[in-house]
Amino acid sequence: MRTIGLTENARSSGGTQYFSGYNHCLRTDAGEVFDCKNMTMDEYPFLASRSPRGKIAFPGDVKVRDLLVADVAMDEVLYVNAYIVQTETSIEVYDAELNHLIQLAADLEEEQKMVLHGAYLVCFPSTKYYNILDLGGDDNGVFGYTVSAGGASPLEFKPCKSDGEPIATTKPANPATGDLWNDNGTIYSWSASSNSWIPEQDVYTSIRNHEICLKIVGVAEPGDIIDFGNNISLVYWGANVGTNDSVSAVIFKGNLTKSLGGGSVVITATHRVPNFDFVFESNNRIWGCYYGLNEDGEAINEIYASALGDFRNFYKYEGISTDAWTATIGVPGKWTGGCKYGTYPTFFKENAIVRVYGEYPSTYGTYTSNFRGVKPGNGDSLCIVNETLYYNSPAGIVAYTGGLPYNVDSKLHETFETVIAGRYRGKLYLSCTRKDGSTCLLVYDTVKQMWIKEDALNVKRFIATADNLFMITDSDTYTVAGGDEAFEWNFETAMLGLEYADHKYISRVQMRIEGEGEIGVYISYNGDDWEDCVHYVCRGITPIVADIPARRCDYFRLRVEGVGAAKVLTLNYLVESGSDNIET
Repeated sequence: MRTIGLTENARSSGGTQYFSGYNHCLRTDAGEVFDCKNMTMDEYPFLASRSPRGKIAFPGDVKVRDLLVADVAMDEVLYVNAYIVQTETSIEVYDAELNHLIQLAADLEEEQKMVLHGAYLVCFPSTKYYNILDLGGDDNGVFGYTVSAGGASPLEFKPCKSDGEPIATTKPANPATGDLWNDNGTIYSWSASSNSWIPEQDVYTSIRNHEICLKIVGVAEPGDIIDFGNNISLVYWGANVGTNDSVSAVIFKGNLTKSLGGGSVVITATHRVPNFDFVFESNNRIWGCYYGLNEDGEAINEIYASALGDFRNFYKYEGISTDAWTATIGVPGKWTGGCKYGTYPTFFKENAIVRVYGEYPSTYGTYTSNFRGVKPGNGDSLCIVNETLYYNSPAGIVAYTGGLPYNVDSKLHETFETVIAGRYRGKLYLSCTRKDGSTCLLVYDTVKQMWIKEDALNVKRFIATADNLFMITDSDTYTVAGGDEAFEWNFETAMLGLEYADHKYISRVQMRIEGEGEIGVYISYNGDDWEDCVHYVCRGITPIVADIPARRCDYFRLRVEGVGAAKVLTLNYLVESGSDNIET
């Protein structure tokens, strides 16, 4: 009698008890998921469904463009954590319970960049400002303006000292260092070191027509451009004001010797405010940058800082520490972003980072690094999380700490056309748009250094506060925390079984899930459609076992989905080896 011996196929198991986030590469480490929806790594080492989002509905079904959360005061009442909301046409203020307090601006023609500067809300490009600690008061207005006034001539424009005093037209016989001499309109300064008269670069001009002086002082601020007609425009420097508000002279920057006689003269005072590509507050100044043509049609590439504590003045130059400041930058190309990072105002081009250092204007300087900058159209991707600055560069999502930027997106396995960023409790939120217009909301845990994907929510603006993150879409305003929504979640593994050379059978899937609700498990063989394996209704910590009908394959993938709160504790599978031939 002859018997035949049967050899049982070798069995092995795989899986994980430690989940480690999203990795959209074809091969992943154990515990990483290839794709997911509405998951979080907050429960690490477990994989969990994210927290329910909240939703804010402002009265009147307001469509929100932007918002700030700040303490405001009105009628001697302080409102903590009030909402300053920019709609499509106005700026409204609501208290923390969403009661409407006041309308600050109406009939806005374009979207405003709202910047908080001390007690003030400052809006660009409209240059409107409001004292938010005195809502409804008189401390508001527009600081970019043009006003006119008239008066009698003649006017005599003559070179002068910075204090308005006339400059001698006769050469001094025994000059001292700093003495000035007006030689037929050319101003010279005595230099004792060279024992000679040298051209003076810092020159001023004054007028002494009392009526016109009063008009200028009444409508203009230092730094304004005063246009007298007759092709005469000068930068207002200051005035000599005596007792009873009398004005003996008005002083301008520049050198002019000219007479205007006969009739009346109309002056126009323009308070200049630069155009800004990006604008923000840093160290009690408003900072901004602009690349393009100015009002005179001249190409400029500049960084600006307002006077210290004075958001109204960007051209106030008095030689003191509170002056405004302007710098021309040599790196070509449009500005793509700007923000305060640490104590440094930091500006970005596509392939350069420009940092401003120094404590006041006479010590300010710029340092340019030809590093990966911000990708054009991604200025809103700049976001600081746990002292590290993140942004979308031409080469992907990078982190910057003052040295070399480095990529943190290798596990995403894709780049994005535009990215808008926000932060919440050590996590970086990215609303990403691809070339084909599709969107996704990604979250990077900067402490665990793990990615996860939530859903396709298309966020237009993030606003971070100490304990929440607001997400503004085209139609709604959400919060990361504080909601009770019901949502679907799922995750998918990458290709499993590739570590075995031959084809194989997957015979069993085992999981432990903590949650409430129905859980579905699906399998895909060799990239085919998903097939239903098993469905369970969870009650607390639930073991899930799915016996899989024998089917030989080269590799397989698993998908788990559910609704509501859930926490995946373990995921394991049992594999039996087969031959290198596949059945059809």
